[in-house]
Amino acid sequence: MATLDVQVVLDRLHGDRAFLGELYETFLEDFERRMSRMTADFSSGDREALARQAHSLKGAAATIGATELHLAAASLDALCRNRQEDEIPGQWGKVVHAAQDARDAMLAWLAEERAAAGSPANS
Repeated sequence: MATLDVQVVLDRLHGDRAFLGELYETFLEDFERRMSRMTADFSSGDREALARQAHSLKGAAATIGATELHLAAASLDALCRNRQEDEIPGQWGKVVHAAQDARDAMLAWLAEERAAAGSPANS
């Protein structure tokens, strides 16, 4: 499974690469704040807040084509809502890993887009 399913999102956006870049940039602008808040909720044991944040992350991840992150956040949301305490720490680790992978993939995609925009073939 790809970290980012860029083509699926581009298909939804009718090939608008600039808008996809804006979506990625918006997600990345919020990334550190969102992950810090989720870490605090996880560490404090506030499962209701963590479920809300996981639910929000699930939707954002689906929008940007981050399938692994979407699935990890959806599972964390369900585990928190169902109070499955034994499984939450492991799933939290999966969310953190998938979030970092998605972040790295978005940064790489944005760098490639910027490089392509600046290449002589596109001038």
